[in-house]
Amino acid sequence: DRVEHQLRSVFQDSPATRTDGLNQLNLAGANGMVLGNVANGLIAPGSRDAVNGGQLHAVEQKIERNRNEIDGLRDQLEPTDGARLTGMGGLIDFDGARLTGIDDALLSADSSDAVTGRQLHASNHQIGENKQDIDKLRADVDDLDPDLGNVVKFTAGRSLVELEGARIVGLAAGDISSIGSTDAVNGGQLFATNQRMGELEDQSRFIKVDTDSFSEDARAGSLGIAVGDSAEASPTSQGGVALGSYSKAMGVNSVALGRGSYVLEIAREGFALGASSRVEASHGVALGAQAQVNASALDSVALGYGSHADQANTVSIGNGLVKRRLVNVANGRSANDAATVGQLRGALATLGGEVDTNGNVVGPIFAVQGGLQHTVNDALTALDTAVITNGTRVDRVEHQLRSVFQDSPATRTDGLNQLNLAGANGMVLGNVGNGLIAPGSREAVNGGQLHAMEQRLDGRIDGLEQRVDTPPQGRAMATASAPTPLVAEEEGSGAVSGTPEAASAGDGGGRIASADDGGKPSKADAPAPAPTPTPQVSTADLEKMLARANEYTDDAIKGVEQRLDKMDKRFNRLAAMNSAQSAMAMNTAGLATYNRLGAGVGYSDGESAMAVGYQRVLNEKGSATFSLNGAFTNSGEQSVGLGVGIGW
Repeated sequence: DRVEHQLRSVFQDSPATRTDGLNQLNLAGANGMVLGNVANGLIAPGSRDAVNGGQLHAVEQKIERNRNEIDGLRDQLEPTDGARLTGMGGLIDFDGARLTGIDDALLSADSSDAVTGRQLHASNHQIGENKQDIDKLRADVDDLDPDLGNVVKFTAGRSLVELEGARIVGLAAGDISSIGSTDAVNGGQLFATNQRMGELEDQSRFIKVDTDSFSEDARAGSLGIAVGDSAEASPTSQGGVALGSYSKAMGVNSVALGRGSYVLEIAREGFALGASSRVEASHGVALGAQAQVNASALDSVALGYGSHADQANTVSIGNGLVKRRLVNVANGRSANDAATVGQLRGALATLGGEVDTNGNVVGPIFAVQGGLQHTVNDALTALDTAVITNGTRVDRVEHQLRSVFQDSPATRTDGLNQLNLAGANGMVLGNVGNGLIAPGSREAVNGGQLHAMEQRLDGRIDGLEQRVDTPPQGRAMATASAPTPLVAEEEGSGAVSGTPEAASAGDGGGRIASADDGGKPSKADAPAPAPTPTPQVSTADLEKMLARANEYTDDAIKGVEQRLDKMDKRFNRLAAMNSAQSAMAMNTAGLATYNRLGAGVGYSDGESAMAVGYQRVLNEKGSATFSLNGAFTNSGEQSVGLGVGIGW
């Protein structure tokens, strides 16, 4: 308002336009106004600067000097007593002749050289131009009102110029490049300023900052930006940005956006967004109202309303009471990607585990050795215990077999395998059931069957001897009186089936050699009345039958021994695989890294195995792990294991 009042006291309301189309600025005042303190304007072709009285006075002085010089030159050039050239202190009379071919004279105050026509023409041309300028200036001066007393009026203290409504026109643009400029500005400069102010007013419609009676000024340090009531942007540091009432970005290059948001001075490059959000650690980010990054949480992020980050290099989306789920997450692919519940379900499914609808991990149940185990470790322990128990039982069976049989079956000269019982003096194979005595039978026969066969054989031999010793007549009578032989006993009765009771002392009456009497017939076995002879049995058939029985026994014992040998080797291979996996696991358990790769070698009684395993720690706390291992032997056995560990 003060500037506008001063301008109205100096200039008229609006510029005028002259008849030639040029704008005209009129000074205020009923009788005009004197424009004082005008600097020297530029006097040059095209100059539009205003000239002051001093410059005009100098022009008048130059005009007066030119007039005097022209008059003096005219007097010098006027001929006296005919054509004469003055100079050099004397007179030269050319008697009407022309002087040609002379050089240009030296033009100076003390020069006495004769001038040439060219120099004189140039002087005349210049004088003509000066005359025109003088005439124009005289016309302008003649039109100027000599009464300038009321053009410029000063106030009592001569601090203001009163133009009384007059306008100043034709004023050049004043210098506005520095604070020390005293130039007057013209209407064009003021219009440009008003135009820019109008643009700012239009733009300010979209920016409003309200205050109250308690509001205080915002403060900003070096290169800082503070907007809002009592906002502070790094007042003791630099580069801070605080936007919002009571927002404070105190750290270097920190940002606080929202009412009451606060970034501490120690929190360099911290970022707080949201009402009452707070960052106390360097490089911390708090996004959301009342989100907070504690001083111990360097390089951490608190995301969401009321979230608290209190550990370094972490992202918190909740606090001690509020827990949030991270949803719509893609499956992790790289080593540092987060894994989804779907991926965890897939990993647990291979072990029989599950994740229920509440996010709880349902562990697998393993049925091992008739019991239920809830962890892989318990299942492996139970399996290992069973293997050790089986190994002990196999060792016991092996010891029993070694006490019964020799180390390996022998091969007879006829190519048949032979199973030899242990013992320096041999071994009695007792409790042998009755073997089938029939064509093609390969079952072993016992002593009772052989004793019955021996008695039958003895009875037939005795009958044969009697027939030989009896005369033909008596032999015929004996034959006629003898009962019909029991064919069923040879082909299908109890004797043929091998029943020991079928052959008794009464049936054959033969002499039986026992182990107690050295194989000699006992007195109790003294010859008795000879029974009726039975059909004779061929000893060759008996030997074949015994050979087949022995062959069958040899094959059976050989098969058992081979199976036991294979079982023994398999148990050794399993023990070697178990040792390799244990060695591999022990060497990877103490590694404090995310990825663990281990290998182990095991050996057990001539059998060797190798195990390779990989373990991945799924988070920084090490509370979740995933492992995959495999083992194999030199004989082709293979095993694969997959495990997941979760702790809390």
